[in-house]
Amino acid sequence: MVVNTSVKSICRSDLEAVLTAVLRNISSHENHQSEPSSDREVLDIFLNAANLTTDDTKCAESCMSLEEFRSWCARLPSVRKFLGTLLSPRDSGSEVPMLVYPENIDPAVILLRKEYAWHIGGALPQDELHEWRLLYHSTVHGLSFSTFLGNISNDKGPTLLVIKDKEGYIYGGYASQPWEKHADFYGDMKSFLFQLYPKASVYRPTGANSNLQWVNF
Repeated sequence: MVVNTSVKSICRSDLEAVLTAVLRNISSHENHQSEPSSDREVLDIFLNAANLTTDDTKCAESCMSLEEFRSWCARLPSVRKFLGTLLSPRDSGSEVPMLVYPENIDPAVILLRKEYAWHIGGALPQDELHEWRLLYHSTVHGLSFSTFLGNISNDKGPTLLVIKDKEGYIYGGYASQPWEKHADFYGDMKSFLFQLYPKASVYRPTGANSNLQWVNF
């Protein structure tokens, strides 16, 4: 990536070059059942999180300031981690968790693509990036809230909830603590929300309150 130091801006083509290199590494992982995404679609998901403008008359394409670039990296910890490995190459920055699904599941209904898993994994510690196992899917387990609660509460580790709404938006949250019955909110600041489509972002708790997890069986 080349930064124009005279105008202190980063152009869209620079971001595309970085993302293309990153996603090329991710595509080398073969242990995923989800349907492949088009390169253009995946690039747009991450580029849509960038605040690109055409106000800079010295730049022939849409650009962002260095400050906006830092904000973009903050919303995309996976990208920030990858860029950090250029200075400290001990971690590839492109590790994708192994996504474990039932053998009979239709790949077309899987929401958590490998690119999405990489995006979310950028906000998680290394020891949580090995294997992610499907606990509940409405197509596989039926439209039962009791089944949903039973499946997620039987697992005693952190969980991801991924939702696709009627408008096609995909988003969700990471719960760092097991789902258990509590009289009040619980959890810790490791939990966060995320957006996957049409743009990718991670939203960490502000610390304004501790209303992070709660479930009533």
